[in-house]
Amino acid sequence: MRLVILGPTGAGKTEVSYDIATLFSGEIISADSSQVYKYLNIGTNKEIFPDIKTHLVDIINPNEIYNTHRFIKDSTKIITSAEKEQKNIILTGGTNFYIKSLIYSMNFGKIDKKKESEYSTLNKDELQKILKDKDKEFYLSLNNSDKNNRRRLLRYISLDTLNKDRKEIFDNRYTLLEIKTNTYDLIKKIEDRTHKMIDLGILDEIEYVFSLGYSINDPGLQIIGYRECIDYIQGKIKNKKELEEEINHSTRKLIKKQYTFLYKIKNKVSLNKEDIIPFIQKKNLTSK
Repeated sequence: MRLVILGPTGAGKTEVSYDIATLFSGEIISADSSQVYKYLNIGTNKEIFPDIKTHLVDIINPNEIYNTHRFIKDSTKIITSAEKEQKNIILTGGTNFYIKSLIYSMNFGKIDKKKESEYSTLNKDELQKILKDKDKEFYLSLNNSDKNNRRRLLRYISLDTLNKDRKEIFDNRYTLLEIKTNTYDLIKKIEDRTHKMIDLGILDEIEYVFSLGYSINDPGLQIIGYRECIDYIQGKIKNKKELEEEINHSTRKLIKKQYTFLYKIKNKVSLNKEDIIPFIQKKNLTSK
């Protein structure tokens, strides 16, 4: 079984995934661009389960970059290994673009020779700008090797499907289950989580990360919650009440984006949290 648990931040995806993994001999793959970072635990709401193998958590330092290309490579390797051991896979996390990139492949169409000729004399920086302007989402999904390869950039720009509705091909080995959420309850949960995060010592955690030699500009410290706390440490945010408000504001914006993204995901079944395990049992998904 390859199961994907979808939902916005605060929906309870981790809790459900743990219950599924426990009941059905599973391993969890974290699709979360913040939980890959070591030392950043409180602000990422990181949970480590000693009895369930959880992948792609605590794998890089705060000054490193993790991207979609690496996620797909790492996840594919993990899935292949787990399935050899007849383990079920539960994929979950808040970085929906990671998930979508793994479970859908794209039909990018053919090279438009006229476009290729038109842009053939441009340098790498010029091609990067054109590609970003034409299809920002696609550009951001590229790994650094692709972004800095002039020949590949020219090829991507010359695709006849660029910035159009590319045909997405769903990998039907995956079952997508979305947790239904009530927006009011979700926002209240997020506000409670923010308050708890500060009580648990996220500011001390950041000071500890600084003591290890990492800086405010490192990728890991740009995560929601951490960047606002750094503003507080630097005196840009006056007090802890304002700090909570800033974190909650950023998180609400993230949730809005997640809802928009999830709305566009096809092939999913939306269920109340308590109905997910009975659904798996009824559909006998673990035999797939």
